[in-house]
Amino acid sequence: LQSSVPNEDNTTINRLAGGRLVRVVRKPMERGGWAATHEDITRQRRAEEELSETKQFLQSIIQNIPLAVVVKEAKTGKFLLANRAFEAMIDLQQERLIGKTVFDIYRRNYAELIARFDSATLKDGGGANYQEYEVETPKRGVLIQAASRIVICDSQGDAKFLITVIDDITERRKSEQHIAFMAHH
Repeated sequence: LQSSVPNEDNTTINRLAGGRLVRVVRKPMERGGWAATHEDITRQRRAEEELSETKQFLQSIIQNIPLAVVVKEAKTGKFLLANRAFEAMIDLQQERLIGKTVFDIYRRNYAELIARFDSATLKDGGGANYQEYEVETPKRGVLIQAASRIVICDSQGDAKFLITVIDDITERRKSEQHIAFMAHH
C-alpha cells in the first residue's frame, strides 16, 4: 500500500530477504523533508495468518458437524451462525437466517417456546441446559428436537452468545414408541 500523492503520508510493506516484513510509514515534515518509521511486522502478520487459518478450520468443523448448531446474539436473539445441518433441518439457507430471530422463522407458538428456553438458559447463565420439544418445520413437518444450550460470556461476565446444539430425535422417539407398543401387545 503506497500513496502516490506528493507531500502526503504513505505506507509500504517491504518483504526482506529471509521473509521478514517491514512496514515503512513516511510522513512529511512541516518545514520540508520526511520522517519515516520502520516496524518489523513479521510476527503480527504470522499471528494474523494463523488466526485466519484457525478460524477457517473451526468454521469447517462447525459447518460439517452432523448435529444442527446455531449461535445467537444473547441480547437480541438474532441468529449469527447456523450450520448446514440446521439449514437442512428447517429448509432455510444460512443467508436467510442471519440477523433473524426465531419469530421470523417459526410459527408464533413454537417461537415462543424456543425463546422461553433461550431466556431461561441466559438467566441461568452457567452450564448446559437440555430440553426436548416438538417444533414444526416447513418441509419436514413436526420434529422432536433435543437441544442443549450454553451461554458464552464476554470478559466482564455478561452473556454475549447463546449456542444451541440440536439433534432431531423424531425417528428415535417413534422407534421407542413402536417397541413399547410391541412389548405390551
